Amino acid sequence: MSRPFLLFYTRCSGTDDLSELMDVHRFVKMGEAPYDKPKGEGFVVAGEERRMNFLKRFWAAYERPIRRANGLALRIGKTDAHLEPGSAFMDVVKSFDPAVIVLRDDNIMMQAVERLAKGRGNPVPIAIEAVQRSLQTVRQDYNALDDIAEQLGPVMEVARAEIHDSAEPLMASVAKLLALPDVPFAGPESGTGALPTLEEFTANPDLVRSFAEDTEFAGLV
Repeated sequence: MSRPFLLFYTRCSGTDDLSELMDVHRFVKMGEAPYDKPKGEGFVVAGEERRMNFLKRFWAAYERPIRRANGLALRIGKTDAHLEPGSAFMDVVKSFDPAVIVLRDDNIMMQAVERLAKGRGNPVPIAIEAVQRSLQTVRQDYNALDDIAEQLGPVMEVARAEIHDSAEPLMASVAKLLALPDVPFAGPESGTGALPTLEEFTANPDLVRSFAEDTEFAGLV
């Protein structure tokens, strides 16, 4: 049966593209942790108890074997105290024995510049000092990412370039990691082609059950 999973990433590392790629898989349910939402220049930080309760609810389906892999994307940033070794939140994470995916951009200089340019609209000059500060922040984020990977390892490392250059083998590796049913790969550009045909749907009881999971029809199929 499938495994729950966590996707750890840093800002401007390609997580939107990876999440879109994974969302196409009919047996993957991607979620974004709702307890740290941007507000102005800072974050609305929920208490640790709320974080733990959310995680328990999100992964409650794993109290029984299920085929769909439920995963959360967690961004490394300024509000990571709950991700430190020995925290109550991390104890809850470990109790579910999730698979862990770590997303990196190998070109950290471009990542640093992208952070500065994001949201500015038209190209504007960027001071070298600003780039240096942004690069330092990127390195700090990856140091924190390394610490998390060490305490939750082994992890699956994904480079941003793989999302576009090697999408099919990447998703094959993800499917193996998450113990997903073997289904043909269809990228995001396939649109509705990623969905099963009526004949495929009705002829495959496992597929029917997977679509019914987490709905009021779960006990009927």
